[in-house]
Amino acid sequence: MAKVEDTSVLSEAERRKRTQAKVDKLPMRDDDWDPMRGIRVAAILLKSVSVILIMVMFAQIYFTLTDPSGMPVTPGTILGEAVRLLAFAAFLWGGADLALMLTRSHHETRATRILMQRQNNLLGKILRGDRKMGKPPE
Repeated sequence: MAKVEDTSVLSEAERRKRTQAKVDKLPMRDDDWDPMRGIRVAAILLKSVSVILIMVMFAQIYFTLTDPSGMPVTPGTILGEAVRLLAFAAFLWGGADLALMLTRSHHETRATRILMQRQNNLLGKILRGDRKMGKPPE
C-alpha cells in the first residue's frame, strides 16, 4: 500500500524543506539551470522605489497641510500631486511584477523544453531497441 503523507499540519518552512529535499534528488545538469538573479534584483529595486514614493506622498501631504507659513494651497493641488506620485508608484510596482512574471514564464518554458528533449531521447532509445518497454533502465 502506498504511503500517504499528511501535509495539512506542516508549517510552510517544513513543507518547503521537504519539497527541496525531493528536488535535490532529481538529476539536473548545470546547463538546465538559469537563475536570472539580475532580474530579481531589479524587481526588488523597483518595488523599493515604489514604497519610497508612497512614503514621500504621505510626507508631502502632511507637510503641506501643516505648513505654518500660511501659503494658500488648494485641495486640488494636493490631490493632484498625491495621485501623480501614487500612479508612478503603481507603474513601478507593476513593472517589478511583470519582470518576475517573465522570469517564471521563462523557467516554465525552459523546463518544458528540457522535458521534451528528454522524452525525445527516451523515445529514440526505445525505437532503436536500446531500452525495452516496461523494463527500468540499468
